[in-house]
Amino acid sequence: MHNKLLNTVKTFALAGGAGSRLSPLTEMYAKPAVPFLGVYVIFDFVMWSLFYSGLRDIGVLVQKNAVSLTEHIDAVFPRRPGGGVYIQTLCPEGRCGRNEFSGTADAVWQHIHHAAGYETVMIVSGDHIYKADFSAFEQFHRERGADLSVMAITVPVQDAKAFGVIEADQNNKIYGFTEKPSVPVEVQGNPGHAFCSMGVYCFKKKVLERYLKADAADPTSDHDFGKDIVPKMIADGKKVYAFPFSETMVDGQQPYWRDVGTIKAYWEEHQNFCSDNPSLNLYSDIFRIPPRDYMAAPSKFGSGKRDSSSILNSMVPNGCIIVDSYLLYTTLGISVNVQEGCKVITSIIPSQVTIESDCSLHKTILVSDPYLRPHQRLIVPKGTEIGLDHDRDRERGFTVTEEGIVVVPFTWFRKNRLIAGAAK
Repeated sequence: MHNKLLNTVKTFALAGGAGSRLSPLTEMYAKPAVPFLGVYVIFDFVMWSLFYSGLRDIGVLVQKNAVSLTEHIDAVFPRRPGGGVYIQTLCPEGRCGRNEFSGTADAVWQHIHHAAGYETVMIVSGDHIYKADFSAFEQFHRERGADLSVMAITVPVQDAKAFGVIEADQNNKIYGFTEKPSVPVEVQGNPGHAFCSMGVYCFKKKVLERYLKADAADPTSDHDFGKDIVPKMIADGKKVYAFPFSETMVDGQQPYWRDVGTIKAYWEEHQNFCSDNPSLNLYSDIFRIPPRDYMAAPSKFGSGKRDSSSILNSMVPNGCIIVDSYLLYTTLGISVNVQEGCKVITSIIPSQVTIESDCSLHKTILVSDPYLRPHQRLIVPKGTEIGLDHDRDRERGFTVTEEGIVVVPFTWFRKNRLIAGAAK
């Protein structure tokens, strides 16, 4: 995408949110470290977008379940030639008298000293699925001499209640901003749609530091960019612009952004990638997202007594063995074993799982543990049915959403001693 390094830009990736809307997927994982598409985690997408955009000095602000993300970053991301890292994970350190982050703005304020010597600070959300050229965003910001630029996207007005809604003039200068309004303002000339913040910001470093300092001293503040910093800068008459993300191109293709912060959105995005024509091409030679090297053997599709395997619109990575089973719109993790007579439909199965014979899983998400050892496996016992009787699913302690998605927590495997290789 970008062939020059943006050496004047310090980037902070916000990765410390609790991810409560994704629970129980986030009980053991940091939200950006939640597995995605079998071989990735959510954070991989923003991480590689930043890298391809020419951004290097990236501070990842972590908090809850931080180790699950820091270990992944250390295993995946390239190191600088000659030593050092492109990405540094930053946790609360007790600066400013606080031992935790109390908001997005507070998280950056506690580590703003890492931006010393930089002209520009870019702040990105670490828990969304991206294909973005952040260098175009930085150029937009620089050409306008903006104090703040906000990456923005047009969404249906019924969805805009979950975002910061922007009012901007024909030159994209922002004159109004409301965080999560009950009645979002529609875009002029585009009824039924609203212009919304993506939670991605580009600041003049000196301006940002001044506003963060004042915000930190304000006991009435939520210490949040969307609730506090952005509205205050607009009210003060600062030069605040909206970058029209949807109108830019990335290597000749449309940019891509999805918020997968709910179980419904997370499940739907997996279905999208299993479809014949997903909106984001994972097989691009230009915008590659290298998965973690799990060193697994090739997958194998066996033929047992029933000789009736069928695998349609499903993602099957290395190390999997599937015998005489039916998979439809399903994503498997590394080293999954599906035994004879199983039906796994519109489901998400993590790595190191054995689904014993004659199981039926419909619209099911299994949750693993990021610290499962290589010799351990989760076991779905022979004949288990999940997603067919929701009352029964709830009795077993599973989460069942309004859409009928069933989430099986890791605690169910632990409680029922369904972890092969675990200490007795």
